[in-house]
This record gives sequence, structure tokens and C-alpha cells, in this order.
Amino acid sequence: AKKTKKKRKKSKSDAHSNQSATATPQTTVIPKEDMDRFYRDIAAVGACIDAIQVATGLLAEINDEAFVTTGTKGEQHPVSQEFTSLIAKTNKQAITAKKIR
Repeated sequence: AKKTKKKRKKSKSDAHSNQSATATPQTTVIPKEDMDRFYRDIAAVGACIDAIQVATGLLAEINDEAFVTTGTKGEQHPVSQEFTSLIAKTNKQAITAKKIR
């Protein structure tokens, strides 16, 4: 009994793998307007992050100041109001940054 080697037919996946090995990579050209918008968005997010970092430092200072106050209502109210105002402003910055896509 003689064994004969059968040639294996190339399947579609073999042909595809052969092509992908020799194919040149495709490059995508992104329109200048899209890139400009992308960089503006990056700058806007960066500005929001910077503002949030500054606000975080101010919040820490206000918090420290609140612990130092003597506890009279006259001293607590301005600190509390400043704290609330800064938190609201910072939250708006964070929301703005999150909406950028």
C-alpha cells in the first residue's frame, strides 16, 4: 500500500493570511478641522483640570480655616458660603470637562 501525498487546497483563510503578510498598511488621513477641534478639546479639558486643581487647593485652605475659627456664627457663615460657592464652581468645571468628546 503506497501512500500518496495529497496537495491540500488553499482555503480562503490561507489566502487572506498570505495577503495580510504582504499587504501595505493603510493610513487614514484625518481632516485638519477635526484635528483642530481635537486639540481645542484637549486644551479645554486641560484648563478644566487646572481650575479643579486650584480649587482643590483653595478648598483645603478653606477647610483648614474652618477648623481654626472660634465657632461663632459670624465667622462660620462666610467660610461656609465661600466653601459652597467654590464647590459649585468646581463642579461646573468638572461637568464641562466630562461633556467634551
